[in-house]
Amino acid sequence: MLRICRPHGAWPGTCKPAATNMPPLQGLNSEITTMKKLDFLTNEDGFVLVVAMIMLVFLSLLGVAATNTSSLEIQIAANERTYKKNFYKAEAALREAMQKINSNDWTVSGVDFVVSPKDLGVEEFLIDGTLIDIKKDQVMKAWLLNEANHEKASISNFAGYAAIGPIGSSGMGIGAGNLIQGVQSITFLVFGFYHKDSEPDRGEVIVDAGLRIIRSAG
Repeated sequence: MLRICRPHGAWPGTCKPAATNMPPLQGLNSEITTMKKLDFLTNEDGFVLVVAMIMLVFLSLLGVAATNTSSLEIQIAANERTYKKNFYKAEAALREAMQKINSNDWTVSGVDFVVSPKDLGVEEFLIDGTLIDIKKDQVMKAWLLNEANHEKASISNFAGYAAIGPIGSSGMGIGAGNLIQGVQSITFLVFGFYHKDSEPDRGEVIVDAGLRIIRSAG
């Protein structure tokens, strides 16, 4: 039996029995464990650190996404700048061809860059004013890019021009026929292009336009 003795200095041998309603040690340990569990669930130590780590991960992902977006926008802007540069070269080649045709100088450096629709076999494309979509017609595109059929432009060794015509004297195609007596309208389908397979300024641009010339029939 558990006894409780008097404090130090009291008469010896004066111990009395302990209260009989004291809880057993096993039950006490169970209550202490339950209190520790409750204390763990309500303990907020380290909460700020966890929130800070989550925010750090989120901001890191946001920064990576922003960097990728910026890189993509820079690449798009660079491609747009290159395309515009190549487009202007193709347009310059087109205007050079029109100037040559206006001056009636169809042969440059031994290359006759103006071919008749009949020789090219495209009469049916020019009836009733229907133009050739050379960017979609692979046969016509191959004809244009062939060095034997076009003249290189002065603006770049990778730019050139060619034309189909004259259209009008045979009575077919756009602008055919006489406007008034003694005056004839002749039309040319003119192409300018830029084509390069390597950097820098790699790309392909093809432009076309109709050129109508009014001449005296005599």
